[in-house]
Amino acid sequence: MTQKKIWIGALGILIASGTPLAQETTTIDFEDKAGQTEFSEGGANFSGGIAETEGITALYSSGAFAYSIETDEDVGEVVFDQPVDSVSFFFVHEAGMSPGEATAFNATNNAIAMVSSNDPTTFNDPANFVDMDPPQPIARIEFRGAGLMIDDFSFTRQGGPPGINFGHNGTWFNPDTSGQGFFIDVVPSRQEIVASWFTFNIEGTGQRWFTAQGTFEDNRAELTLFETTGGVLNDPTPVVTTEVGTLTFEFQNCTNGTANFDIPGEGLSGAMSIIKLVPDVVCNNFANGPLIVRD
Repeated sequence: MTQKKIWIGALGILIASGTPLAQETTTIDFEDKAGQTEFSEGGANFSGGIAETEGITALYSSGAFAYSIETDEDVGEVVFDQPVDSVSFFFVHEAGMSPGEATAFNATNNAIAMVSSNDPTTFNDPANFVDMDPPQPIARIEFRGAGLMIDDFSFTRQGGPPGINFGHNGTWFNPDTSGQGFFIDVVPSRQEIVASWFTFNIEGTGQRWFTAQGTFEDNRAELTLFETTGGVLNDPTPVVTTEVGTLTFEFQNCTNGTANFDIPGEGLSGAMSIIKLVPDVVCNNFANGPLIVRD
């Protein structure tokens, strides 16, 4: 385990962090995609362009095919099954055309990086490659511009889901049910998670307040679910907290997860995909170590 030390005011805060997970890199050269407009490979799903050849060697970095965005009205896109950490690809525009753009978006559809295409020079010229390595994982990339050629498209992701860590703290929700969601607080020193779930009753006539607490291992947390009732706004009236079921979180990465709930006394159970409202830029590098405050 490695250690990083930062200073805030007069306090030194020692953050124990582990070695980042091994990474996997996938490269797509489009040679076996001739004529295809939509296809998937290695968890990358392409659409909006076409794999073709123009017969001009300067437009390629390997072989004779590249993924082409033909007109200004076309929008090429690659959507990743799971967000990736970085991408690198050969990116040029045909002679006489204006530079186009590739824009990367995170899981909440915010633009996080942009690169422009290059004037073509020679076959496989390293100067015609571009890199996108933003602080947040890339969920998809859009390509806009006429006469764009994309070749040797490489992307890198972690070899497995990161263990639950400080970077998972925060607000998580399902975009399809906006207005409800989870607050998650991770306590790595005890391998515990404390969560609040803000939701509604099944009749749609009122709100329900749940809390959950339990332990985690690797990327999965199994929690006991409680419901609190009887409170009054800003009043010391005693509340009643009752154990009602279970809540399980499983995180595929630092911005995507799944929540499963089971409330057997009411016959309620289900699962939902959740994303982090504000992605954490250090999640991938944190391990499950304690946060120690020192003089």
